[in-house]
This record gives sequence, C-alpha cells and structure tokens, in this order.
Amino acid sequence: MTSMETVPAQRPGDLHGVPEHGWRGSGLVVGCGRYAPGLRIGRHDHERASLCLVLAGAYEERYGRRTRRAVAGTLIAHPAGEVHADRHDACTTRLLTIEVDDDALHDGGAAVRLFDDAWDCDATALVPLALRLRHALDAPAAERELVAAEAAWQLVGGIARHRQPDATRAPWLRAVRDRLDAALESPSLAALAAGAGVHPMHLTRAFRHAYGCSIGDYLRQRRVARAVCLLVDTRLDLAEVAAEAGYADQSHLTRHVRAATGRAPGAWRRAFGEH
Repeated sequence: MTSMETVPAQRPGDLHGVPEHGWRGSGLVVGCGRYAPGLRIGRHDHERASLCLVLAGAYEERYGRRTRRAVAGTLIAHPAGEVHADRHDACTTRLLTIEVDDDALHDGGAAVRLFDDAWDCDATALVPLALRLRHALDAPAAERELVAAEAAWQLVGGIARHRQPDATRAPWLRAVRDRLDAALESPSLAALAAGAGVHPMHLTRAFRHAYGCSIGDYLRQRRVARAVCLLVDTRLDLAEVAAEAGYADQSHLTRHVRAATGRAPGAWRRAFGEH
C-alpha cells in the first residue's frame, strides 16, 4: 500500500505487514510482522486496544494532530478506535503487537490502565521479554498455549510496571535506576547505596518493590536489551555487540542473551535477517 487514504479498521490479528508469527489465547492476540522499506499505510484504526513494540527498523506515525517517531525499542499504546497513519523508513521494520480483548481489558488486571489514552515511550528494557514471547511462539503445539500465554502476560505485566509514573518513586531511587541505565560496568551495591544516601538493605528492598526485580537482575536485563537491539538493528559483528553492551566477550554475551530470550545471539540475527 503506497497511498495515504483511509483504510478499513483492522480486525484482531490483521497486519498491514507480512505476518511472520501469530497466536491467540487468554484474551490476547499476538502478531509479529515484517514491514517493507518505504511502506506507507493510510489512516486506519484497530478494533481492539493494542500495544506495539518496535523490534527493528523505524517509522513515523501521525495520530490526531500529533506525530511520533518510532525506532527500535519504542513502545506504542493504541486505544481501540484510535486513528493513525504510518510512513516507514527506507529499511525493513519488524513489530510485535499484542491486542487485548475487552474482557481482559476490564478485569482489573495488568492491562486495565494501559489504554486510558494514546502514548509511547522508550521500552528498550522490555525487548528481551518481547523476544522471549517471540521464541515461545515456536514452541511445540502441545506446549504453545501455556508458554505463549505465560510469556505474553509476562510482557504485558512488564509494560504495566514500566508505565508506572516515575513521580510515584522516590527521587533517590530514580537516580539509582538512571545510574544503572548508563552503566556498562557493574557498580557495587555499597557505591549505589552511598550515592543514594541510604543503607544497602533499604536500597535492595525499595528497588525490588519499585521495579519488580533485584538490582542485579535489572542491570542484566538492560545489558541484554542493549545487546539484542544491536543484534537486530545493526550490522555489528557479535564481538562488537558484546563490547558495546558491556560484556566481557562474545561467550559472555551468548550465555546472557540465551538465558534471557531463549535463543543465542546468532539465532536472533538469522531470524531477523535483513536490516
């Protein structure tokens, strides 16, 4: 599609790109699609509320009177019926989309407040969870319902935590997180606590409560997220990816990426192919 005319609302599971993987169950519809370089998609909306995470590539989206720029790691929430139009860059783009049905949306669970309005944010930290979901879609048929549902809702829960306003967290705690986001080498717990002016035990408890994981797990997730974005959206070789993401060497990178996503770095690069 090259023109920018209005197109019909998408039914659950429909993609304007080339479908690569899909799954339906537990109130969700998951789709993984590939979008051609330069693709232009006219004004359209979706019957269901949806979350869209950019795994590779980039595009510009117009909605209402606003425009947003989506690159690898960008997460976009589309309320049901939100009208938007897309113009893709001159590169292949890959998106993972989760549509949420009305029952799941209003049951008081993790998704209930995600679609109060349209929003977007940097969600690079969630890319490993998205790739674990992508990996779960290749599970044997007898296991797929369970592992895909678990991975999908784990990602939705991660998005809900990620979306929690920073204003609800103490400034010193946000400063610790920002230091971890910028770190390639692991800071010591004592140094983090001293910088925040709190006791290490208080820091560990407060951080887990605020971010749903330990400080060490958070740092590992950030490094894996950085690594997988480099894997799928650049031409760096694996040794260069390891160095850029803060790993000691390629084998260190491989162990961590496989543990977090279910596949080795080389397998992800082959799965996503062209950039």
